[in-house]
Amino acid sequence: GIIAASTGVTPATGLAQSATILPIRVSENGKDIKTSDLVDAIYMAADANADIINMSFGGYERIRAEEDAIMYAASKGCLMVAASGNEGDLHEFSGKYSYPASYDSVISVASIGQNGVICGFSQYNDMVDIAAPGEFLTLLGDKSGIIYDNGTSFSAAYVSAAAALADAYCQKRLSSDAFERILEYSCGSSTKDEYSGYGVLDVNAV
Repeated sequence: GIIAASTGVTPATGLAQSATILPIRVSENGKDIKTSDLVDAIYMAADANADIINMSFGGYERIRAEEDAIMYAASKGCLMVAASGNEGDLHEFSGKYSYPASYDSVISVASIGQNGVICGFSQYNDMVDIAAPGEFLTLLGDKSGIIYDNGTSFSAAYVSAAAALADAYCQKRLSSDAFERILEYSCGSSTKDEYSGYGVLDVNAV
């Protein structure tokens, strides 16, 4: 919905309505993800020539097979975006690296609230690249009912949509590194902080 929902079809409106979505299911229950399923999905998306891979999930274990899949997708020219994590306010996890967001060649996205302040739950570390809306977002429930939710997963979707628009404007595939430079320039900052990276996503500036 955040990426490509059509105006007038749903209560939500996607940022990149003309984007083509290749959905790949990586979880049977919507919560737990097996490493093997995630790795297979990344290879599948890369081999299908997906321009952008949105990964609205994460964990705190660095896994070689997962990292190899990320490196393979990067070698195929995929632009990858992931949620920084929702445990920034939990003592056990706050400030830690979440994966796949913290791998090289992945854009790590934090959440900003409606008040313009980084959300308390948003994970922070020196791998965070950008922040995007992630608080009290209007979403569609399983039975087409309206629900409201928070999380860096939704923030990542905003950045993936912005990446799709950038691809379309440039009329070529952008790598994660190239898009990160665009985000840096669009925010007008050459330095990063652990909470919002280069700053807050500004789609018009991108």
